[in-house]
Amino acid sequence: MNFDVERLRRYVNRLDRWLDRASLVEATSTRIDLDKPAEPVTARQAFSSVLPVARRVDGSARLKLITASENLDASGTASRWEFFFDLPKRRAKATVAWVLPLTEEFDSYRSPIVEAVFRPFPMPGSLFYRMIDEGRLLYRQLNGHWRDEMQRTPDLPKSFKDSDLAMRELSQRGLDVGSDEASLTAKGVSETEIVWMAQTRYNSYQTSIQ
Repeated sequence: MNFDVERLRRYVNRLDRWLDRASLVEATSTRIDLDKPAEPVTARQAFSSVLPVARRVDGSARLKLITASENLDASGTASRWEFFFDLPKRRAKATVAWVLPLTEEFDSYRSPIVEAVFRPFPMPGSLFYRMIDEGRLLYRQLNGHWRDEMQRTPDLPKSFKDSDLAMRELSQRGLDVGSDEASLTAKGVSETEIVWMAQTRYNSYQTSIQ
């Protein structure tokens, strides 16, 4: 009996996967050269170049996390910003980075680029897909797992406080980028609280994102 049920599920799963034209099925990446000045920018300046790239894949892209990962300055500019999105209609996640490449030979920046990676949820070869292939899980049940995943962290507003103002407020709370190397992240720390957070080796500082 169990064998028959699993065989039926495998058949239904093959059909559902064939009919599913919206979900991303494999990881893809792209790179875009920007005709912009070769200088560090704030989060919102970077976001204006990044958001259209995510929306080309899914117009309903939800912003989940922002990080400044290289050369964060006290003025709130950085040479690399990474933006993390959920893509609801594609059942996928995106990491879209605004990058200011460094020419080591001349110790100078080149014009910025956008680097994007899109990954299906779950990734092919994961436990979920093994269970689907074996008929122990229905393919359509992935939609429920995907809804749970999207609700795991709150969405960030797309009209967030820019990083220059955030860094000014964080410096008033004790952050000193001149003496401590720091990272800057916009994220949800609870279901209802979303903040800019600066993290140094020993301390963290927070301010509101709006």
